[in-house]
Amino acid sequence: MSKSKKRMAPDLEDGDGRLVVYSDGACKGNGQAGSVAGIGVWWGEGDPRNIAERCPGDQTNNRAELIAILRILEETPQSTRPLVIKSDSIYSIKCFTEWINGWIKNNWKASTGLPVKNKELIKYIKAHLDARAQRGQKVLLEHVKGHNGDEGNEGADGLANVGATLPTQPERNWESLEAELHAQLEAERAKRQVEGEQNVGESPAKIRKTSATNPKPKSASREPFKPISTTGAPQAAVSPQRSPVRYSAPTPHGSQELNAYADGWTDDPAADLSF
Repeated sequence: MSKSKKRMAPDLEDGDGRLVVYSDGACKGNGQAGSVAGIGVWWGEGDPRNIAERCPGDQTNNRAELIAILRILEETPQSTRPLVIKSDSIYSIKCFTEWINGWIKNNWKASTGLPVKNKELIKYIKAHLDARAQRGQKVLLEHVKGHNGDEGNEGADGLANVGATLPTQPERNWESLEAELHAQLEAERAKRQVEGEQNVGESPAKIRKTSATNPKPKSASREPFKPISTTGAPQAAVSPQRSPVRYSAPTPHGSQELNAYADGWTDDPAADLSF
């Protein structure tokens, strides 16, 4: 008797139609000897994309939170649909929305002058965020209040706690993984550049050769223009149809009316001034 396969839950969407997924990290005895940490990723109830894994390497809550976000970026297929990762970790979110530019500027030193904690892991996650941006997908990190009845957050938390009970996992080589991803991105950029150069157009010599081989057929002689005769009043000439514009308004005449119209134009949010 064959086992039934789990079906993916319907994708979660926010009000803007963006794909939503939850991440969480859990650590029992955080900061103490013998602590155990797990990561959780929740797409929906019983969804096969859900993840419950043991945190590799050092067992801390912040690392588990970061790696949960990373696992989403590693496992979610690339697309152009915006992706929203919801986490209850303010630390993880601020790493990429507030602090990272300062860290880069300061050569990955914290305000204390000490190296940034989890630097290699954060740089690898940043490489994944850059990769998705380069490939046309926007990723947003949004904070959700933990343990507040949010189904997705509660689901990710439960999976993270399950992950903490699983066997230990060795630390991953974040620097090597980052280097591999950067090399892959550079290869993609080089390929697009070559393809762009090939699509610029054929060389003039090739165009001349093609034109000589396949000369254009002579155009048929045209009859002279003859005006259309009318028996009644003359018809107004028809102007070529123009594409519509987003905003139109009656033309003012007097100077006072002109000034008022100009003021109204610049303040009107419906006006398209790009042309």
